[in-house]
Amino acid sequence: MHYADTTSKNKGFTLVMLVLLGIVALVGLQGCGGGSSGGSSTPANPAGYYNAGNATIIDPADGSSDLVLGDLQGLISGNRFMIMSLSAVVLYDGTITSITGNDFSATVKIYYGMDAAVSDTPPTPIDTTITGTITEGSQLSGTIAGTGIGSGNFSLTFSQTNSTDAVITNVVSSWTGGINTVDQISFDFLVFDTSGVIDVDLFRAANNGIFESCQMAGAIAPVAISTVFTLDLNLTDCGVGPSNNGNYTGFATTTDSNHTSLVIMFSNGTVSAMSVLAKL
Repeated sequence: MHYADTTSKNKGFTLVMLVLLGIVALVGLQGCGGGSSGGSSTPANPAGYYNAGNATIIDPADGSSDLVLGDLQGLISGNRFMIMSLSAVVLYDGTITSITGNDFSATVKIYYGMDAAVSDTPPTPIDTTITGTITEGSQLSGTIAGTGIGSGNFSLTFSQTNSTDAVITNVVSSWTGGINTVDQISFDFLVFDTSGVIDVDLFRAANNGIFESCQMAGAIAPVAISTVFTLDLNLTDCGVGPSNNGNYTGFATTTDSNHTSLVIMFSNGTVSAMSVLAKL
């Protein structure tokens, strides 16, 4: 009887199956992110307090030369960010519109000239856009796409104080400092009670520029699992100079482990205020 030689056929079939299985496994790995090419699209989380920041913008004094800012501080919660330079009285109040991996885009309103005298009307804020990079837990940097003071670039460092959550007891105290100025004696006291409500209004002393004579009501509240506080404020009786009555929102945080320094920033779409307050 004659038997067919099937050995070579079986070997060929086995080889084909192994190749097919290898292709399926490779496709599966690539589909699950196991391939070696392509970056992660998981959005970075920029939330927190940033300091040690610097920026180069166009000087509003002449509209052409560079102005270097070395005192940037920033606060981010949700999709809102506020970045300030107290020395230049510049505040960036923006909304992050997209985050892809470490890259972000944002719209921003730039307030400047808010140290104007009592009788003056401060400049209209500039609306523009920002694109930048988030190195989560380390750094935030970006490019401002406008013209004049609305153009430039910046970089900030993620603060070590982000390891401490915001709690009301950290701010229950009397605070003093300058509003829209580095002058530390330009207004009297800001006092928060144990529920975060403002106990004593802010702008009663002289030399407060566009906010002179205003009275303040409102509250401060901690953001969960964050070093950031939100501010929800209402100003009344702003009878000297331009009327800045109305509602303001913003952010605050303590900037040291002993909670003896408090950064605040707030705005209403037309004017803004910022300060670094010292605990009394």
